[in-house]
Amino acid sequence: MTTEATETPATIKEAFAALIEAQDELASIMEWLAETHPHETERILQLREEIPSLKEKVIGAIRDHGKSVDYLDYKITVVNSTKLEVDETELMERARERGDMDKLFEFGFIKYSVDPKQLERLPGALRAVYGTFIEKKAQTPRVTLPKELKEL
Repeated sequence: MTTEATETPATIKEAFAALIEAQDELASIMEWLAETHPHETERILQLREEIPSLKEKVIGAIRDHGKSVDYLDYKITVVNSTKLEVDETELMERARERGDMDKLFEFGFIKYSVDPKQLERLPGALRAVYGTFIEKKAQTPRVTLPKELKEL
């Protein structure tokens, strides 16, 4: 993980300013609502907490039903998918016994896989040869907002 102390770019400053302004406006509206309509404000906060679990109950009931549902003006689609699983150890042993490995590779039924994280486990000579094929590439940086910015 790299953290660099640099000048904050204008695009970040603008995005941050818009976010903070929106949060401040929402907080101001909620404060006004709490002062003028305390019961309704409390109910809004309760409903914000209840709705995610209610959605999960609906999803669970539909999942248990196992079929798509048309209810009121909502079309809820259920996709029943399956996963193919293979006992790879048994399959590979059988293919070796029968001499079918080359055919299975040729047809793409079995594919080679390389785990670059295991390079350090190879003996020195093998590591020197095959380590040249491994290249580190940067990934999209993960950004974690402070808790107070995530809450809304």
